[in-house]
Amino acid sequence: MTDPGDMGFSRGTDPGWWAAVRRKDPNLSGLTAIRSIYLALLLAGLVIGVVLIMIVPLEFDPAPLPIIVIVAMGITSQLMRVMMTNKAFTQETVSSGDALATAWRSDFFLGYALTDSTLLIGFVFCFVEDAIWPYVLALPFFLYGMASIAPTRANLQRLQDRVTAQGSVTSVMETLNRPMPSPTKP
Repeated sequence: MTDPGDMGFSRGTDPGWWAAVRRKDPNLSGLTAIRSIYLALLLAGLVIGVVLIMIVPLEFDPAPLPIIVIVAMGITSQLMRVMMTNKAFTQETVSSGDALATAWRSDFFLGYALTDSTLLIGFVFCFVEDAIWPYVLALPFFLYGMASIAPTRANLQRLQDRVTAQGSVTSVMETLNRPMPSPTKP
């Protein structure tokens, strides 16, 4: 176990983002694997914009209904993500490392799904409206959501503070640095 004041957040325990980019180690830690997945998902959302620039006209003549739908979807998805995160980390899930890691990974992927939904709605409206503005309108919601679910040191420290406030001594960094479990075959 690490120093109780540190809880695994020293530079030696955090593999950093560069390990997620290089991925040369065949035995990736769970945190490095999630960071690699995060970067791929973030870049996929941004590449959609590059593709749309080549496909649809660069017109900015917004119609009211798509604006209402995209903004409502963006706000709703972010509120749902926050409510879901508040319910994910209960006393039971923070008491053991495996339960905490499972809850965090579930929260990460469900948070991504909610975040990406607004961008996908914007993507569909690009073809309905034959313009790029719906994607541009949805992009800030996507970027905000991706920043809030990012496995950064600051976000993990906030989770550690939350875990500690619930009376658990489980280290978030040590828990997430463990290799991810292999999927079991049915």
